[in-house]
Amino acid sequence: MFEHKGSVSRSMAILKLLARHQSGMKLKDIASELSLPSSSVHRLLQTLVQSGLAERGEQQIYRAGPDLYHIAWIIRSRFDLVTLSRPFLERLWRAYDETAVLAAYNRAHRTATIIDTILTSHPLRHAMEVGMELELPWGSIGKSILAYLSDDDIRIVLANASVGPLSGQPLPANDVILEELEDIRRDKCAVYSDSNNDVAGVSAPVFLPNREIVGCIGLTMPAVRRARHDLDNMSAAVRESAIELTKLIEFSTTS
Repeated sequence: MFEHKGSVSRSMAILKLLARHQSGMKLKDIASELSLPSSSVHRLLQTLVQSGLAERGEQQIYRAGPDLYHIAWIIRSRFDLVTLSRPFLERLWRAYDETAVLAAYNRAHRTATIIDTILTSHPLRHAMEVGMELELPWGSIGKSILAYLSDDDIRIVLANASVGPLSGQPLPANDVILEELEDIRRDKCAVYSDSNNDVAGVSAPVFLPNREIVGCIGLTMPAVRRARHDLDNMSAAVRESAIELTKLIEFSTTS
């Protein structure tokens, strides 16, 4: 007999069953398999159906829902994204010899996580390590993701923002940030430079097939070296890499 205490544990047990039985299961079979009362299973299934994690078909057959598959794809894509993006990171790195960065949006924490980098050959560089978590209101990486979140998520991120990780200063007023995000959506890339802390970067958003933001790709460098590059050319190259990577993600999920 399985012991599932609490609705969360029981819901997870139901989802695991549905994931293993792609043809679906009847309510009574789920209840029997998990040794749970049918009334409890019915109540939990209704919640899962409403959330899109399960769906009910004909003859009261329950299956894994579209949102469950979507979550699974997002988790898998965190790993596939590294493989798919590597040629684009290498192309940017070869063109500019600045640190090329791939970041994924961490929906649970509303942050960006570095998942791949190619470091510049220059000895003067900023540490960008895989696994590093970045707050969204700061720098080109975070802002290129923040610009494409929902209005509610943007408000939450701005309300919870701490001081700048390098400057120690608070965020500018919300209307200033929102105007900057509008510019990012218009230009389809974020450009950032802070000469006081000697950091600069250019990043562009990467999307899932449903146009949901999955992360960004870009270049980061010391601000003192930014003047060596044609910024318009660099922005265009980063933006094009993001567009091509988005198309590749769509192709890889539909082929």
